[in-house]
Amino acid sequence: MHLKSRFVVSLLLVDFVTVMLALFVSYFFRGSDFALTFLAPVADNYLESIVFIKYSFKFYTLFLFSAVMAGLYKFNLLESFVSQAKALVKSLFIALSLFVFYYFFKRTFVFSRFVILMTFCLVFLMILLSRFVFYQYFKYLQKHKYRKSLVVFCNSSELLNRVIATNGVFDGYDLRGYYADKNLKLGVKYLGKFNFNSKKHINSLDFSILQLGNLNSELEEWLLNRARYNQLEYFYVSHMQVFNQKLLDLQSRFGLQSLHLTQTTIYQWPALFKRFFDIIVSSVMLLILLPVWFILPILIKLDSKGTVLFKYLDDGSVVKRVGYKGQLFYMLKYRTMKPKSHAMRYEQLSSQNTRGESPLVKITNDPRVTKLGKFLRKFDIDELPQLWNVLKGDMSLVGPRPHLPEEVSKYKKHHNFVFTVKPGITGLSQVSGRCKLDFEKEIELDTYYIENWSLWLDIKILIRTIKIVLIKNNS
Repeated sequence: MHLKSRFVVSLLLVDFVTVMLALFVSYFFRGSDFALTFLAPVADNYLESIVFIKYSFKFYTLFLFSAVMAGLYKFNLLESFVSQAKALVKSLFIALSLFVFYYFFKRTFVFSRFVILMTFCLVFLMILLSRFVFYQYFKYLQKHKYRKSLVVFCNSSELLNRVIATNGVFDGYDLRGYYADKNLKLGVKYLGKFNFNSKKHINSLDFSILQLGNLNSELEEWLLNRARYNQLEYFYVSHMQVFNQKLLDLQSRFGLQSLHLTQTTIYQWPALFKRFFDIIVSSVMLLILLPVWFILPILIKLDSKGTVLFKYLDDGSVVKRVGYKGQLFYMLKYRTMKPKSHAMRYEQLSSQNTRGESPLVKITNDPRVTKLGKFLRKFDIDELPQLWNVLKGDMSLVGPRPHLPEEVSKYKKHHNFVFTVKPGITGLSQVSGRCKLDFEKEIELDTYYIENWSLWLDIKILIRTIKIVLIKNNS
């Protein structure tokens, strides 16, 4: 039996046993002496076992229908367990709702509320556990016993390098070699330039096909038709690796198949909740921190000469940051460095820059930082005035960090995607490594945040920020 068939049949059998077992455990537990010590006595019309079996099969039928609709029996070993858990909760909720509504209208509700609740919990936990075991087992089978062969068509050494970097494994496939216009000399067997008029080449194509980037249009069409006619697996990897797959939708438009890039929710009306959340939280925090606004300016003035806020560059011009849509704004920040020392980062201290070729600059053991400044930076207190920027609308509580114009001038084109949202006091990259991150990884995390935004994600990032600040300074 094919691996996919074995996988689906196994899940169906295990889910059937799991649901029926959960129902019977709940049923017998409800009527047990132990349960009766803390629950009300069962009703006189409590179902007999034989009758209960009949109703259990009805419930399982509803669950199976809901599970299939929710996609619980798709053969996707790369799917996360979070998505599996969500689909499972949806299936159970729909099945139980249909079951309850049906007997509610019949006015003969047969299960106790306790049985319904316990069944829900047991089925959820048991199916999730069984799925974890099965996924690991079938991943092992796919990797060792049911491996498939893969032939690559490409003219891009960059994309082929990414496949080779997986040690010859492409999601459980053996990489047999690649066809290209010329030998890319990357340590994988070069099969030559493909000729679809050659019987030798045509007969060798009994493997899964992976196309990396664009090829000759005639060859692309021939490969796709060959794969469809012979029921071969066909993968296409685009040069454009900047979009989240959740945002791309294959549609039939303009009489042709097209990829439709949709907007994320951060650009749509749910983003109003983000602004409302920013206003509420920043307003409350500004009030709570009222003593700080009076005490810190005095301490900063006593510690060193200069302005309370970091406002001026060495030439006397106002410090600006690049924000939403590339607009410049003044970001409030307590001064933590000695006056007129900004340019030193590019001159005397340039050899101490730990960010390498990154557009950003990070100086280790920075001699420009004042004594109080070290304390303010340690607890991120210097960033607190940005709550005013959030309330004003220049910034958000969560988002990509804003940088200086001289840093942004070194950005590559794909880096500018971070300017499609308001910058934040904290962000996903800040809670994932901060200055230790490679700049490209930082951009990648900020891009992920923008494309997967939700209010709940903002809340999680804020909680992680608080934890990191507390743990970092108490360890």
